Amino acid sequence: SDEDEEDDDDDDQNQNQARMGRFSDEWLIDKTLFEYVSGGSCACCSFSFLPNGTAGLIQSMSELETDQQNAEIQALDKLPWPQDMRDQVWMERVRLRQKLKQQMKGYRLFWEEHGDAFQKWMLEQSESSPQRVQQWFQMGRQQVTDCLKEEYGIHAAFGAVLCATVEQVAHFRLTRYPTDGRGESEIPFEQNLSFSRMGGFGIENLVQDDGS
Repeated sequence: SDEDEEDDDDDDQNQNQARMGRFSDEWLIDKTLFEYVSGGSCACCSFSFLPNGTAGLIQSMSELETDQQNAEIQALDKLPWPQDMRDQVWMERVRLRQKLKQQMKGYRLFWEEHGDAFQKWMLEQSESSPQRVQQWFQMGRQQVTDCLKEEYGIHAAFGAVLCATVEQVAHFRLTRYPTDGRGESEIPFEQNLSFSRMGGFGIENLVQDDGS
């Protein structure tokens, strides 16, 4: 059909762009810097009032041991952007991590209280309507970035980084970057993460043919 031919043309074009470096790590760095400069910095993300800037903030965080502080400062120095952009990326990353840690408490409590019942219910749903279960784990590319902005308040430099990263991940089959997850949860997730123009992000092999 004409639609299938258009999809094939888009795939060929994306493959050619990938060969020329699009969606690579270098592309991501350049894209985020361009977006940041075009959009302007964010006054509320500045650390100009702190001694030693972001490094001073890291050293002041009591939750980090000295070795962790030094590791964070060294990682900060390796970021490939101008200093003010580095500061904003690091601060927003910490802010996002803290919000996710707070949410983890609720997830852990729910699992402790309802884990067995939830697994049983999910199994029943998988057997009766596997396509619906697949849809529950689908998310459009724009939905991902909208969620980061609206639910977690991610903007400015880190927002540009995450938006470009979402676009890069959507083309991971072209870049062919290896899995870099850690642990039994992250690695299988990366291996089964899929993306399509129509369905967005999804999880392959989430529901087997027999409903398991």
